[in-house]
Amino acid sequence: MNTRARAKRERPIGLAIGALIGGCLACATVITMCHRRIAPEDAADGWPVARQALTNGEYCYAGRADYCLTDPTFVDAAIRPRLDELYGGEMPPLRVHVDAVVRAAAIIYRRETLRPENIARVEELVKERYLNPKLTVTDDTVSADMGVVPGKLSAVPSTMTLKLGESEFIERSEWARAEIVRMLSRLDEHYPDKNVLRVSVTLPWANGMGPMSYRWIRDERRLVVTSPEEELRTTKRLEDVTALKDKSLSLHFFDLATCTASRTPSPPDQDPPHLCPQDRDPAEHPSDAAPKGAGDVTP
Repeated sequence: MNTRARAKRERPIGLAIGALIGGCLACATVITMCHRRIAPEDAADGWPVARQALTNGEYCYAGRADYCLTDPTFVDAAIRPRLDELYGGEMPPLRVHVDAVVRAAAIIYRRETLRPENIARVEELVKERYLNPKLTVTDDTVSADMGVVPGKLSAVPSTMTLKLGESEFIERSEWARAEIVRMLSRLDEHYPDKNVLRVSVTLPWANGMGPMSYRWIRDERRLVVTSPEEELRTTKRLEDVTALKDKSLSLHFFDLATCTASRTPSPPDQDPPHLCPQDRDPAEHPSDAAPKGAGDVTP
């Protein structure tokens, strides 16, 4: 009797286990069939796609990839929660599902970036990028992109973003005069054959951030400044680039004379000139760039 009773009790357990195994095999078969039936245009290699999406700049400080935290452990930790929640820890094969994973991961990525220790890491990235400007050289122009001006960053939890507070490189809400003169003097020293010496830097402007461009134009002997709204202002005609060191000459944007973007130069007797060549970033026109290694500038 004991043997029969035991057999009766074990029979339902065995059936349950068998059903579970059968269900798992059925699920595996369905998943395999789904993989086989996915059209190439609907498929995505999820992990590389998600990692690239989080570090392409969209979810990083100032919207620039230069300031993304790219440590694989940090990036993957933002991706995994969604996978664990919905996909058993596995990356889904469909692009539409991968896109949903990225949207969920972006929230975690941005939130984690606001931790004090990670803000400090972003500050170092900004400083490193500023101290190593990216140069673009063409036949007549050398352009140095400084990135965002370094300084103390603070978190804005409501928007999950970072904002720049104090900076030793900002004066009267603009780039410090000493830095303008320093960089243009360095370019003048390293590139005496270039007609346009261009330096751009991104700073807080209006309700966000924007790049300002400072161009010393040799054949017109003047400095042209372009604001983030693409408004142009100019100094008077000067003796040479060393005249920018004269502190009686204001380089503050709103102290300069306004000028209109033009493809033709102002008459030489106009001082300050009424026309200014429109700003043109050589980095946006790579086909015009000269071969690499044309020169270097140490900040």
